[in-house]
Amino acid sequence: MTPLCDSPQFSEFEAGLDQIVKSLDLVRVATDLRPYLNDMLRWECLEKDKKGLAQKFIKTDQPDVAVFCRAFYVMVYALLEKLMADMMRIGVEVINSRAKSFASLRENFQHEHIHRSAIALQTIKGRRDHHDFDFFAICRNLGSCLPESDQFTLNATAFAMTDGGLTSENVPRLLRRIGIDLDWDDFGRSTDLQGVMGRSHTRETAGEVKAWLDKMTRNRNRLAHTGGVSLTITERDLRDALAFAKAFGHALADVIESGIGQNF
Repeated sequence: MTPLCDSPQFSEFEAGLDQIVKSLDLVRVATDLRPYLNDMLRWECLEKDKKGLAQKFIKTDQPDVAVFCRAFYVMVYALLEKLMADMMRIGVEVINSRAKSFASLRENFQHEHIHRSAIALQTIKGRRDHHDFDFFAICRNLGSCLPESDQFTLNATAFAMTDGGLTSENVPRLLRRIGIDLDWDDFGRSTDLQGVMGRSHTRETAGEVKAWLDKMTRNRNRLAHTGGVSLTITERDLRDALAFAKAFGHALADVIESGIGQNF
């Protein structure tokens, strides 16, 4: 099994986080530079179009960096949700490739596959913008998953519907779909998460990770559904969320990879 952290989907996740960091850095530099730019420039040496651009920048009202922070915070959470969906989908594809037959899979996983496929098919009456199901492919694949089938295709995309968000209550449910019984200490043992949480003990780190997920979910929901005017997300809050997301993403990939290796 190729390490999940080496997958294109994980690279996309990290690139998304890096792009947010670069954008935030640019906003911060531009905001800090603007008040001093007028005295720093040799206006007589500037070409007309360059002078006009500099004047426009100087005259622009000072932006509220918190507006950018709130928007970027929602993006960080969205990247985490997508990573969870991608890792679960890849995990099911690995399970599919390792199974000698559909009957060789655990019965509860067989039933979960039928259940998830049915839920995905139900969306044909109310398609979700963030899911792009091929309903005929789902039907065809489901028809191949019979007890006597040696050649079969699991509907990996159907497992990737992460309804309910990434709360400490929902994450174990999501992983249970693909046969992984989560032990939060697996996250607590992550040295990256320990560094972000400022902890050195497994159980303490695990508790902090759960609290962080719940806080990020609450903040994301308030920002997405109310505009976040009453919620303050500082630049420090955002940078902490970015650091947490990166560490959690690596730990999540390790947990899924290890769980599939042990159970399938």
